[in-house]
Amino acid sequence: MENVISKSGRKQRPQFFEDMLSRELLSLNRSGWNTAYVPMVNIIETNEEFRIQVGLPGMEREDIKVELDNQVITVSGNMDQHQSRDAEGNQYVLKEFNYHSFSRSFQLPDTVNSEGIDASFNQGMLTLFLPKREEAKRKPIKIIDIS
Repeated sequence: MENVISKSGRKQRPQFFEDMLSRELLSLNRSGWNTAYVPMVNIIETNEEFRIQVGLPGMEREDIKVELDNQVITVSGNMDQHQSRDAEGNQYVLKEFNYHSFSRSFQLPDTVNSEGIDASFNQGMLTLFLPKREEAKRKPIKIIDIS
């Protein structure tokens, strides 16, 4: 799946990501004010793979779950902060936030090799590595000799 070049010469996101992001944003805004926690993502495409970066500050690896079901990858998690004291041992007098959960799903294109998907988590950033199938990778330019 290659990026599309617009009339202005700028690269556009692949259509499947564009459709997925549009549907997700519409579903978030239908009910008026949304109080759900929705982590922000970056989607990067190289010749070898797609990478999805999910910003999850304050979360731990154990709080996050990644599942693949029928070409849909879902990242979900819970952060539970029911402690009555903060990290320095100070007692809370007022604590208005203490829990949030999220779930975010992405429909993968057929060009992704689902057997090779990998993930890493480092300093609040979850990165999903989605390798492309060999036939989906762009081949180098071949110079053809003229006889």
